[in-house]
Amino acid sequence: MFCPGCGTELHDGIVFCHWCGKQVPEAMKPAEAIRPAVQGTVILTCPECGKENLVPDPPKARKAYRCGKCNARLSEPSDARKRSRSIAPFASARTLAILVTVAFAVLVVLDVVAIVSNYAQVSLLSRESYTLAEAMANDDRQAIIGYQQSGIYAVTAIAFLLWIHRSHKNLPALGARRLKYTPGWAVGWFFVPIFSLFRPVQVVTEIWRASDPAVGHEEDWQKAPTSPLIGLWWALFLISNWVGLVAVRILLTTPESVTDFMGTMIYMTWVLVAIDAVEIPGAIVAIFLVRALGARQEKKHSQLRGF
Repeated sequence: MFCPGCGTELHDGIVFCHWCGKQVPEAMKPAEAIRPAVQGTVILTCPECGKENLVPDPPKARKAYRCGKCNARLSEPSDARKRSRSIAPFASARTLAILVTVAFAVLVVLDVVAIVSNYAQVSLLSRESYTLAEAMANDDRQAIIGYQQSGIYAVTAIAFLLWIHRSHKNLPALGARRLKYTPGWAVGWFFVPIFSLFRPVQVVTEIWRASDPAVGHEEDWQKAPTSPLIGLWWALFLISNWVGLVAVRILLTTPESVTDFMGTMIYMTWVLVAIDAVEIPGAIVAIFLVRALGARQEKKHSQLRGF
């Protein structure tokens, strides 16, 4: 059939002309739409209603095509091909998830050891007197545990950010479209002041929803439910960081006497105990979150492959 306004040849089922936007009368539309696969054409999906429109490629002129159902503006065919080529294939994040899980587990063990060691330090500092050998042994033990915690914390952070990047990069291959964030910024928001307080949890929420095996393709994922694990993980992460800032401020204080110094050291040790105590449930929740999100992506990928 042909457009009554400009005479452009239209495919069956069109409501609005791709070229001039004029509405096609009901009498001209067939009862059933048939979409042929024609060489020299490209399918453009409408960003508003989701209809797949078959339009000429290359375009006839430098004018935007419009959806045949809702008359919304469509992307150029060249842009559609570019986006299609930019979708990376799905790559399982299972190995990274195992590394993150092991790192968090080791961190939990070290936190427990640190709590016991800090309690021993409080007991030592609370005594009226102790020998130089006892003080040196205490300092050596605390230093070794501190170095180990710092090392495993760095490994955990790097592995977790790599896992975040890989998981988000998989979303287009899982059918998700119109994502708000990119894989690069999914990691980058952790380092931007102010935004680092709320943007990372939004990124993880996007990954969770777009990985839901129960929803279909395109924008359906935006309506998928989230998980309380995400909010709990982020709350514990923020609390741990806040307690850490308190510890830094205490370290920067200058005691006026030996008595004040001993009191500050004891108080500081209890703050370190609080940091480790908060990190333990935070790490455990993170393990469950990583495992659950990884399982969702693997399941959705299997469904798309027809397994």
